[in-house]
Amino acid sequence: MARTIIEAIQIMAGTQLKNNIFNVPASVVSVDEAARTCVVETIGGNEAIQIEGVQLMASVDDGILIVPEVESDVIVSYSTLYPPFICQFSAISK
Repeated sequence: MARTIIEAIQIMAGTQLKNNIFNVPASVVSVDEAARTCVVETIGGNEAIQIEGVQLMASVDDGILIVPEVESDVIVSYSTLYPPFICQFSAISK
């Protein structure tokens, strides 16, 4: 029932299945190379927010894996439909 109401509101507002994309500057806190993810902390804004599970690649697969250095700056892209991933790196360790 609640999902039906949410979808009805989204249809009326014209936002149903709309993919809003955001880019956030952040600093790398830690890297889990085996999981191909990292933890970042946002830069700027009123307060720093830690984001866990940020993917090191847009889709975790057998493609090119770039590992950022801890404490380096990155740009994290995320959207309403997809999980966050790093799209730009300031320093690469591997």
